[in-house]
Amino acid sequence: MFSQASIAQTDSSNCENKISYEVSYYQGKLFKIYDVFPESNSASAFDFRIGYTTHGKKYWHQKYNYPEVKFTVSYSDYGNKEVLGNSLSVYPGIGSTWHIGRRGQIDYDIGLGLAYFNNPFDEFTNPTNNVIGSNIVAIAALKTVYVFEFGDAFSMNLGASFRHYSDGHIKVPNVGANLIYVTAGLKYKPEYSTNYCELAGLELNKKLSYKLEYGLGVHEIEGTVYPHGGPLYYVYNGSFSVSKRTSYKHQYSVGLNYNYYTDYYDFIQNQQIFYDKQKQRSSKVILFFGHEWMLNHLSAELKVGVNLYYPFRKKLIEMEMIDSRFMDNYLSGQFGFNYYLFDSFSAKKINPYLGTSIRTIGGKADFVQLSMGIKL
Repeated sequence: MFSQASIAQTDSSNCENKISYEVSYYQGKLFKIYDVFPESNSASAFDFRIGYTTHGKKYWHQKYNYPEVKFTVSYSDYGNKEVLGNSLSVYPGIGSTWHIGRRGQIDYDIGLGLAYFNNPFDEFTNPTNNVIGSNIVAIAALKTVYVFEFGDAFSMNLGASFRHYSDGHIKVPNVGANLIYVTAGLKYKPEYSTNYCELAGLELNKKLSYKLEYGLGVHEIEGTVYPHGGPLYYVYNGSFSVSKRTSYKHQYSVGLNYNYYTDYYDFIQNQQIFYDKQKQRSSKVILFFGHEWMLNHLSAELKVGVNLYYPFRKKLIEMEMIDSRFMDNYLSGQFGFNYYLFDSFSAKKINPYLGTSIRTIGGKADFVQLSMGIKL
C-alpha cells in the first residue's frame, strides 16, 4: 500500500504530521423516513476542511495505516428554507486511504460533531418541521471519494457522502435528517512527504479486565413527533462488564446495564398503572455485548443489548397504550466515545475514563448520556 514510501524505524524527526486544506461541494437529497414529512427539493452543502496526515510519530498511527485526522466546517441547505432552514456544522473526523496505481487513490472517512439549525420546530412559528426539534443537534458524516492527484501539492476528488442529524431525543419532535450526496472537492497539501516512521512494537495486555461505569442521561418522554414541549427527564444507569483486548485495535466486552427512568416513574405515579414496586418497575436491565476501537487514550464504543427486564413497556402494551414492536421490546443499543486517563500500554492496574454516548431503543434515539467509569 505504501510501496512509494520510505520507512524510518524510529526517527520521529522525519515523520512529522503534514497539514492539508480542502474545499468540497455536495448535491443530494433529504430522504423521507416518516409518514408526515416536510417537502424538500435538492439539498446542498459546502465544506472547508483542515487535515493532518499522520506519518507515524505515535504508535497508533501505523496501527491504523497512517490515517488523516480532520476538522470540518460545513454549511448546508435542505431544499426547504421556510420549514427546514439551514445549518452550520463543525465536526472532527478520521480517514484512511487505499492507493490505486501511482497517482490514484480512494479516500474514506467518518466524522462526528455538532450542527446548529436556524429554523427548528416551534409550536407556533414552525409547527410542520418534525425533522429537527432543537437548534443544536449531533451530526454523523460518512464520505468515500476517488482522488485524482496532479503534482505533489494538489488533488481533486469525486464521490459520495451520507449524513445524519439528530438531537438524541433530548427534544421532540426528532424524526432526524438523513441525506445522501454526490460530492466533488479540491485539496491542497503544501508539504508533500512519503516518509513514514514505523515504531517498534509494544507489548499488549490481553488478560481479562473489568469495567464499572455510572451514567446520567437526559431526554423527553418517549415519542418521535409528540408529545412536544414537555419537561426533560433524567435516566440514571450503571453497568458492570468483563472485557478482553484481542489486539491493538479491538477490545470486546459483555455485561449487565441497569437503568432507572424518572419519566417512567412519573408516568406510573400519575396514571397508576402499577400500585406497588413503582421504582423497580421504572427500571430496565440489559444484557449487552460491546466492541471498542482503541486509539491509545481514546476509544469508540458500540454496544448491542437484549432487554432482560422491561416491565413498563410490557404494561403499556397490555393496556394498548402503545404498539408492540419486536425491536423496541427486546433490543437496545449504544454508541459513543471513551477517553482513558492512561494510555493503552500503561502498567496501571486501574484506568479511569470519561465517556459520552447516545442510547437507542430498537434503533430509535432514547437519550444522550455522560458517563464515568473505571477499568480494573
